[in-house]
Amino acid sequence: MAKTVDVPHELREFNEAFNKLGGYRWDVAEVFHDLLDFMIACWSPHGDKELAERLKRKYKDDYHYLSAMMAALLRCYNESFKKRNWYDGLGTYYEIIASRSKSSALGQFFTPEGICDLLTELNADYVNPPVNKTINDPACGSGRLLLSFHVRAPQNTHFACDIDPICAKMTAFNMCIHGVRGQITCGNALDLTSDWKFGFEINRLLKFGIPSIERINANQCAQYHSFELMVNKFKEDMKAKNEVITEEKIQQKIAEKIAKQSAITGQLSLF
Repeated sequence: MAKTVDVPHELREFNEAFNKLGGYRWDVAEVFHDLLDFMIACWSPHGDKELAERLKRKYKDDYHYLSAMMAALLRCYNESFKKRNWYDGLGTYYEIIASRSKSSALGQFFTPEGICDLLTELNADYVNPPVNKTINDPACGSGRLLLSFHVRAPQNTHFACDIDPICAKMTAFNMCIHGVRGQITCGNALDLTSDWKFGFEINRLLKFGIPSIERINANQCAQYHSFELMVNKFKEDMKAKNEVITEEKIQQKIAEKIAKQSAITGQLSLF
């Protein structure tokens, strides 16, 4: 439970609504995760009837607080957009409750907004910003780097990945709200073919004026296929050199490639 004095002014209405469920009766981490699932389902063109029924059974008469939380959060984003180009209220609130929770399900802290904007300055040319490129963040947290980059260079497709399901879902919501087009994957960015959990297509319907979050499988995931091609290329090269192919060596080559790429472009990469 977050105290009002610990929460930024713009998030206090949301905090009040959140505490109706996450204050006393229910575990904070559990409520936060359920809220993310609820909001993602609301932005899905097909909804999620099974999830809705499960949450209704769980929260009973308190089920309506989930929609109250989402409404308060959207009002918070709307007000914040009047003062700044991008905003991560969801990630900010998560950091607050994570710092006060004993739950092992919470514990992420994200790149400060000013640092995100600095990295954008270093990666995106003011005069000739990248256009029709694919932008990748392999450890996206709540998606702040991509949000910042999108403001500077909106005509690109963004791909995000995080091993933590809560982070992946926060990024999906943030990308949707900010009009960012792309995909978000939950899995190990160093081994997606073995550790791919779930993914979302973000704002596919935005060209029709409809923000959207749609679930995808591994076969629909561009990052999964890109990773698969990279691994196969490593194996072909090792075979041509008569090297013994092991998972450890493949992982080492992947880590070396990512480190080399990061040294050139930072955590955000254009590929």
